[in-house]
Amino acid sequence: MKRVIQEKISSYRDCCVEFHTGHNYESFSRAAQIYSGRIKESLERIRLINKDTSAAIGRLNILSQQIESKYSQVQREINTFIDCYIDALEEHRKGLLKQATKIRKGQIESLRIRQEEVEKNFKNLNHTLRFGDELLNEGSDFEVLSFAFFILQRLEWCIKVGTSALSSAFTNCIGTMQFLPDEHARTVKNRTLYGVVTTQVVSPSHCFIMAKDLEALKNCRKNQRCDLTLVTKDSYDQRLTHGAEGIEIDLRRQNGSCKHIPICVVDQQNGVYLISFTPDTSEKMCLSVSIRGVPIKGSPFPVRVRAESVHEGTFHCCTFCSSGGNKNVVCGCGGRMPGGYQGCGHGYIGHPGGHHWSCCGNTLHKSECLRSLRSDGFYHLKL
Repeated sequence: MKRVIQEKISSYRDCCVEFHTGHNYESFSRAAQIYSGRIKESLERIRLINKDTSAAIGRLNILSQQIESKYSQVQREINTFIDCYIDALEEHRKGLLKQATKIRKGQIESLRIRQEEVEKNFKNLNHTLRFGDELLNEGSDFEVLSFAFFILQRLEWCIKVGTSALSSAFTNCIGTMQFLPDEHARTVKNRTLYGVVTTQVVSPSHCFIMAKDLEALKNCRKNQRCDLTLVTKDSYDQRLTHGAEGIEIDLRRQNGSCKHIPICVVDQQNGVYLISFTPDTSEKMCLSVSIRGVPIKGSPFPVRVRAESVHEGTFHCCTFCSSGGNKNVVCGCGGRMPGGYQGCGHGYIGHPGGHHWSCCGNTLHKSECLRSLRSDGFYHLKL
């Protein structure tokens, strides 16, 4: 190896002396210094990169630990949440089953009492039947006449009591227990749960729309929301204590064609439903309300939608100001100024106390005109 290097050194020396063509050249020591410097510079850069890489590995390890820690935390939170939810559901289930058991016991007891009453009436009826048959078949005329009044009274009593007992034997809430899975129930351990047990069964023929709302249906306004309140009851005319009933609403024109108007139904979950819709045309329509396919009391309801009354006057502070002091101008508010003025003025009797419409006196700027045309051709004001 040393001989090869010496030969190369000799060759390089000969190149420099005999065959030099003008390219740059350095001595071995100088070249070694240059390359050593470049190597050191690269090593320093690599050391910095290595240091940064080591730090990155450390940060990645920390991130990995953080991910594992966060996963463990989320896992605990999920398990805690689900466990609490399961506990709440179990408690809710126990409560529902306890309630159902209580209802069952009450209905069985009621059924037992009624059965005893029916059996007692059955014995009385059999006894009366045997006595009557024996009297007719074996009794003499004297015996028939002697017992006729009493036996007829007894027979009439049996007919009355027996019929009454049979008609009332099945009128209680026996067998009406039901589970409503979609009904909002109580909150258990801060968890909102659903599902209630009830013995109430909705009776559409006892359900109704509030009277004031029925009057409002006859005087709806175009592009104004109409609100209704539906009250649901059972066959005993008791308001339901739950919701989740199948409310069906249909709004049609009087010619029978369906009017596609969005109808909003809000379940108050206490037997009351809030119904609202906004008619977009002025015409006569019919509103049908059904529960589980059966119409409620009074359904269908007539709906009359009127066009919105537009103001024809001026929204002013007073007649005196808006007319420039004209004495003959009249205002719909009914106020008058002294001195022969027919219209209203600030601070005088009849003035609403602020800006208002001259056509009807309405103090709301964006509002419907309160003036309407009567059948006799004169206008009257709704104050």
